[in-house]
Amino acid sequence: MLVIVNENHIDVSGSLLVIVNEIHNDASGSMLVIVNENHIDVSGSLLIIVNEIHNDSSGSMLVIVNEIHDDASGSMLVIVNEVHNDASGSMLVIVNEIRNDASGSVLVIVNEIHNDASWSMLVIVNEIHFDASGSMLVIVNEISVGHGKS
Repeated sequence: MLVIVNENHIDVSGSLLVIVNEIHNDASGSMLVIVNENHIDVSGSLLIIVNEIHNDSSGSMLVIVNEIHDDASGSMLVIVNEVHNDASGSMLVIVNEIRNDASGSVLVIVNEIHNDASWSMLVIVNEIHFDASGSMLVIVNEISVGHGKS
């Protein structure tokens, strides 16, 4: 068993930075886990970045998650990138979200790609919701490709 854990916890005037790097190498399991997290909170703004890689010889799971949450003076920015790669499922998920809410206006952009070997579905959704002084603009683009299981 080889275990390497590096953690940095820094808290200065309300700001928090967390970095975790873990490597678990077991001959029977062969698990590799790398987690990098950055939590920064300064005067109400939050930044979260999470990178995870799970590699198991029995499961072969790769997970990469990047999240940025920025909240300042009521505006929210969220970006999520996820990649799920499983040998048994072969699932690829990429989600990009931008939510911006300031003085009543809302902007939402969502891009999703779901790729599953057993289902073969591709979904792309782009949404823009803009509401200012009673006016609303909504744009939705969807592409769905699905094939039933044989």
